[in-house]
Amino acid sequence: MIDPQKFGSELADIVKFATAPLLARIEALEGQLKAACDRPVGPSPEALVAQLDAVEARAKAHADEAMQKAMAAIPASVEPPAPPEVPDIPALVAEAVQEAVKALPAPQDGKDGASVTPEDVMPALEKRVDDFLATIPAPKDGRDGVDGIDGTPGDKGEPGRDGLDVKDLFRADGGRLIAVMSDGTTKDLGAFVGKDGEPGRDGVDGRDGADGLGFEDMDFVTDDHGRVLAKFTRGDVVKSVRLPGIVDRGPYKAGEEYEKGDAVSYGGSLWIAQEPTGDKPDGSKAWRLSVKKGRDARGS
Repeated sequence: MIDPQKFGSELADIVKFATAPLLARIEALEGQLKAACDRPVGPSPEALVAQLDAVEARAKAHADEAMQKAMAAIPASVEPPAPPEVPDIPALVAEAVQEAVKALPAPQDGKDGASVTPEDVMPALEKRVDDFLATIPAPKDGRDGVDGIDGTPGDKGEPGRDGLDVKDLFRADGGRLIAVMSDGTTKDLGAFVGKDGEPGRDGVDGRDGADGLGFEDMDFVTDDHGRVLAKFTRGDVVKSVRLPGIVDRGPYKAGEEYEKGDAVSYGGSLWIAQEPTGDKPDGSKAWRLSVKKGRDARGS
């Protein structure tokens, strides 16, 4: 099995070996061009050198990028493909430079020669470089790498807040089920309608009730204020029922308690209690005026 790292190193050496003559040739051409451009004709040597530097940098950048893509596409356990055939880059660049130099007009004594701007030379150089780079096959995508190992556990987090408990449940209007939480808040759990239950079993028969009180047990009596009561007595069972009627209680006395039907005189008028009360008749809704005080008689 080929070691990808070793293979990448060897591929880098191959690219370096292939570009070394190109760099040497460019350096030699730069020297020739600088010597030829010492005369004040055409573009300055510095401009041409700068253009050549740009071409060199661009070629090296594309070569490095191609090498990196090729190494990244090498599978870990698959035999790597043979490296693509690298064209003679120094020859291509040298040819492009020679053609550019030939395009320069020969200088004539006593007359200024036609200047060649970097814009005149650059298109030809760029086209040659682009054509060369187009011949390099694009690398294919490599296979997915294996999953990495799990990371170390993180630090222990802060303790979480206490959860809420349901303390009570009740049904609100509309059959909605409401939960009362431990912090006092409520949550509406939505409508809750239970299914009809099965009919219940028949209950046990109750005991016979005690005999009711009848007329033979009844007697009519009066209380301390003369109220008539129907009193029922059978053994230890005694029940009394007051019969409706009006009882004369005399003049109204403050502090006395009066029952419904009690009649009192107050301020020269007769008042009848409509409900149990201790208020004085004048101005109280518990009393009804029955007989109003008459006017004094006129003298003869």
